[in-house]
Amino acid sequence: DANEFAIVGTTHSEVFEQCVKAEIKVAEYCMFDSWAANPTIEDAAGFMECAKRLGKKITSDKDTDHICGENSKLKALCLPPEIKKHCGGLGLIYGIYAPQLYEWVNAFDKENLLIIPSERLFDTPTEVMKEVAEYLQIDNFNWQTVTSNTFNIINPKSPAGSQLHLETNDANSKRNLQVGRSDSTSEYPPLDPVIRERLIQDVAPFNKALATVLNDNTFLAWDTIQREE
Repeated sequence: DANEFAIVGTTHSEVFEQCVKAEIKVAEYCMFDSWAANPTIEDAAGFMECAKRLGKKITSDKDTDHICGENSKLKALCLPPEIKKHCGGLGLIYGIYAPQLYEWVNAFDKENLLIIPSERLFDTPTEVMKEVAEYLQIDNFNWQTVTSNTFNIINPKSPAGSQLHLETNDANSKRNLQVGRSDSTSEYPPLDPVIRERLIQDVAPFNKALATVLNDNTFLAWDTIQREE
């Protein structure tokens, strides 16, 4: 909401950057670098458990454990309340794929896994969905009828959610969340290019770890792809 950001005194991009950097601090606290240097399945699970638990606490409005209290050793991880309320649900933490995929690549041969960079899905969704269907050996389908729209889980009562066409209307859904459809990939303004560049540098270690785990340098090209947009 533009009016709310005006009250905070920062732009949408600046708020987004603070939210992302807070999650990066959580990843550092939960020793992502140590795991990436010497990955194990057990430590991967430990990292994700730590990052999700702590990430949820520092972005929650209810600081029942006083993590953000004046005398807390974790106070440096916390965000001001006026910024925190705009942060999403651990978008970065859940997007640190290296530890989440580590067990899979150790359990299955490479030809039994199909891992696709999201940029390909965004840029050529119909072609990628055809590739997925072929890999799964399912019947051919006209994916253009689906990929021409964007589907998201939304709160219909939120400012962004109220602008989308409702695909579902389930009265029993959790927290009244529904599936919304739009012809736009995002309801948010474009990210400031300077902030975007800073964040690309900040998340580079996560992409490097993913490329190492998958033994696929394609995932290192993300930095270049984003800069060329």
